[in-house]
Amino acid sequence: MSTKKPSLLDAVSKLPYWVGFTIALLSWLYFHNKAGQILPAMNGGNAHVMFQQYLLTEVSKFLQYLAPGIFGLGGLISLLKQKKKF
Repeated sequence: MSTKKPSLLDAVSKLPYWVGFTIALLSWLYFHNKAGQILPAMNGGNAHVMFQQYLLTEVSKFLQYLAPGIFGLGGLISLLKQKKKF
């Protein structure tokens, strides 16, 4: 017996197309900003904070393309579903 778990793409494709496209743009702006941040010099007492900032920056370099792609594709699927109804 197989049950399908809903994915993020399925959820976005059920929203109006303009919501998916808007979230795609906003996610790109957010992650692009985070990925382009310059990290300050390392201070001895703040190593854990520096590691968190470094990790967020590195993950954002990947997510600045992945997240908008998923949201944009979901918006496109929603748009095609809407056009198919008419």
